[in-house]
Order: sequence, then C-alpha cells, then structure tokens
Amino acid sequence: MLGYIFEPNAAGVLDVMLPYYVSYQVFQMILDARASEHSARMVAMKNATDNANQFIKDLTLEYNKMRQASITTELLEIATAQMALGG
Repeated sequence: MLGYIFEPNAAGVLDVMLPYYVSYQVFQMILDARASEHSARMVAMKNATDNANQFIKDLTLEYNKMRQASITTELLEIATAQMALGG
C-alpha cells in the first residue's frame, strides 16, 4: 500500500500552515471578545433605558397623585368657604 507523498514534505507544510492557523485562532478569539463586549454593553444600555422609563412612569404617577390631591384640597376649601358664607 502506498502512502501519500507531500511536496514539500509534511514538516515543511506544517511549518508554513501552523503560523496561519495560530494567527487565525488568535484573531477569532479577539473577534469573540469584542463581540462579547459589545453584547454586554448593549444589554447594560437596554437595562438602563428600561429602568429610566420605569422611573419616569413612577414619577409621573406620583406627580399626578400630588396634583390631584392639590385640586381636591382647593375644591374642599372653596366648598367650605361657600358654606361658611351661607351658600
């Protein structure tokens, strides 16, 4: 049975291809790390945006409650003053 004949020999092919393979693997790791970093930043920004929107909703609700309480107080004062004047 005949084996394969490499031209250049197997060691020569390995000497040429190994640096390319290592370079490719390092480049792939760098790309994965950068993609991971961008993903983490996007998740953090989405969480911050969601928290800010919820905070705005909570503040708006609190503002509306205080405004409604103020209006109710004013109406009670007007009604009380009118009743005191004999209305």
